[in-house]
Amino acid sequence: MMKKVIFTLFCFAYLQAQVPVDFIRVLDIDSNIRICPRYAMRENFTAGVVTGYQKEDLVLTQQAATALLAVEQEVLKDGYTLVVYDAYRPQRAVQNFVDWSYTQDTTGKAYYYPNLPKASLFKKGYVAFKSGHSRGSTLDLTLMRLEDTLQCLPSVQKRKLTNGKPFYYLQDGTLDMGSHWDMLHEVSHTESDLVDKQFLQNRLYLREKMRQFGFRPIAIEWWHFTLQNEPFPDTYFDFVVE
Repeated sequence: MMKKVIFTLFCFAYLQAQVPVDFIRVLDIDSNIRICPRYAMRENFTAGVVTGYQKEDLVLTQQAATALLAVEQEVLKDGYTLVVYDAYRPQRAVQNFVDWSYTQDTTGKAYYYPNLPKASLFKKGYVAFKSGHSRGSTLDLTLMRLEDTLQCLPSVQKRKLTNGKPFYYLQDGTLDMGSHWDMLHEVSHTESDLVDKQFLQNRLYLREKMRQFGFRPIAIEWWHFTLQNEPFPDTYFDFVVE
């Protein structure tokens, strides 16, 4: 009996480490699409490499990939390409966020959640105990001009909101949206009045193109989209990205 239990656990661990056949690497969708998997780096709100990301790579469901390709082909007409920060997110990574929230570490606060105590990130809806990303058809992404260079280690700029309050902007070579990815602040609400009109126009352009090909946005994060008809609406995967 013990041998059977050990064998079962071994098989479970093996399966968890494999990418399901229904998933595809983002880099295999189109050669123009770029990735900057910041949870596999330290450039994110936790200021650490997040559990479950063992390689700087991103995967998502085949259905989401098909829709994303359509978006990419559309924005190429205007001289842009997509930059994906996160796609499928293992459930263990979400648990890492939860565990992190109980620590005293605030290394990334000035850049990612300057106005909020860590405990309120869940209450405000920026971080959840379960994430749509774990279902494989949710993405965090932005745009960049084809001729520009992506910098996954961004430079820091001092800026001001339209209300005059200062904040740090992380410039990574992508199209300027007025706030950077994972900036957990009202300035990142898609239709925020804390950004200039030119940045708002960039956000609305991205939202329009994503909606056009079946992705649903959320109001509080301009970079976050979920495939409307996602294939695994009730399944939260936990295989590692490797």
